[in-house]
Amino acid sequence: MKKSVQLLLILSLFFTGLASAQTETQTIVLIEGGASTKTSNALKAKTELILQAINGTKEFPDESGISELKTLIEEKQLVSTLDTLGTVVIKSGKTFELPRIVLQKKGGKAYETTDLIFQYDSNYKLTGVRQSNVKRNIDRILSREIAVDAEEQAKIDAVIQSYIQAFETKQIEQLTQLFAEDATIIVGTKSRSFDGFDIVSNEVQNYLERTGKRTLLAGNQISLGFENPRYFRHPDVEGVFGFTALQNWTTTEYSDKGYFFAILDLSNTNSPKI
Repeated sequence: MKKSVQLLLILSLFFTGLASAQTETQTIVLIEGGASTKTSNALKAKTELILQAINGTKEFPDESGISELKTLIEEKQLVSTLDTLGTVVIKSGKTFELPRIVLQKKGGKAYETTDLIFQYDSNYKLTGVRQSNVKRNIDRILSREIAVDAEEQAKIDAVIQSYIQAFETKQIEQLTQLFAEDATIIVGTKSRSFDGFDIVSNEVQNYLERTGKRTLLAGNQISLGFENPRYFRHPDVEGVFGFTALQNWTTTEYSDKGYFFAILDLSNTNSPKI
């Protein structure tokens, strides 16, 4: 049985230990998966260099994304204060993304942080930087562990059941309606080139197109189920929830078991979205 780990929409990342707000802090980057040792080490070294440059102890490399980063750093007065920062490598086309780059406001409180995503090209040069979407902040959802009530759980279960039904009845239109137009699908599978998992980010339209062609075929029998579900209320965004479970996936061609996490926006009761 082929085994892989599948993670939808969001990937759970962890970091430890806020250091004091001193710009001489040298943050150690821990890359916890998603790429080969060579790629991980190169991205680790480059990211640590950039964090030291942010703190003024190194020079910024001459790369296309640095100007954008400097503007953001100056605007928000950010420094790197973590002793260690945990992240993963997410592949998106020919680029690499490192999420959960946590910076703190200079002289600010420990909670005054900004989460960034660094984007690198295939030569490990910084090409872009953006702020994480608050609605999709898995760390906030999981760390606060705000329980849902019975009514909220029923609404989440209804969306998940629609998701299961769309796959098992091979209804691509129903599946398309469930996803937000700007949804991101993140899938982790056992790598064939190194000892670990490839983590790949897909735009929802590309994901649905491939799913329609490869999975939702007339002769392909699909069975989908979830075990040990857990439900979370987003601590910052009303009407947004998290759902996680162990996914059991079986088709005519193969079986798969892995972890599933979805963020659901139920603010529009007539049109809930993943």
